[in-house]
Amino acid sequence: MILASVDVNRKRGGLVCIASEISFKTWADSLVWRKRRICRCEFSNILEAVLLIAVEFEMQAEDDVQVLTRIIKARKTQKVLGDVDHSIQFTKANVELYNGKVIDSIKTAGWAPFHYNRAHDDLAEPWRVHVIWHEDCRIIASRFEDWFSDVKASNKLPAMLSACGALIITTWLPQFRGKAQQLQGVQNSIGLPKQTKIDDEHLAAAAAMVQNLLLLLTANSMGTYWSSGGQFRTPKMFEKL
Repeated sequence: MILASVDVNRKRGGLVCIASEISFKTWADSLVWRKRRICRCEFSNILEAVLLIAVEFEMQAEDDVQVLTRIIKARKTQKVLGDVDHSIQFTKANVELYNGKVIDSIKTAGWAPFHYNRAHDDLAEPWRVHVIWHEDCRIIASRFEDWFSDVKASNKLPAMLSACGALIITTWLPQFRGKAQQLQGVQNSIGLPKQTKIDDEHLAAAAAMVQNLLLLLTANSMGTYWSSGGQFRTPKMFEKL
């Protein structure tokens, strides 16, 4: 039973209270029945207290909206380039501080919504996250052109790897794509359209997680650069890593 609540849509005009069909008098009586020392003459104070609590909640909600709006608008793509031969150096204190923030941000971003249970490795989420820290990013940058002979002069990945504090690789887990037999409908009880929809929802869920992560890193005063992966999407890079 809800006695008083705040309209989650925060309509103009401020607080919106929703009264149940049970009268406030009955509610006050029930408090007395629970041996709470509240008499009927105190009903107006009870109602006032309920409204004050609701107003306080409304103010907090408005504060949350303002903070979230500011973070969303502050997030931007920042391409920081370093020198492969002279990489940016981080102090030990900064490494410990910001590495911890990265891990915490990944954990919180994992609260993103998803529809279908991926049920892979005893985990329901349809995404996986791998982190490569600064020192290893520098090693990859120094070997990048040796690993990939077709790297164009305009490729900025080595310079970006030299400057970044962490590289976060987020992958989604397709459930049916790539499985020729299932995609052809052989021994398939749910049908190709349903399979495609499930995989599309896995991908959308992973995208929601990535957006959460970008916002959390922004809130932690870290610049971010989002990319579809480039050479990091190739089997060759997977083998090297």
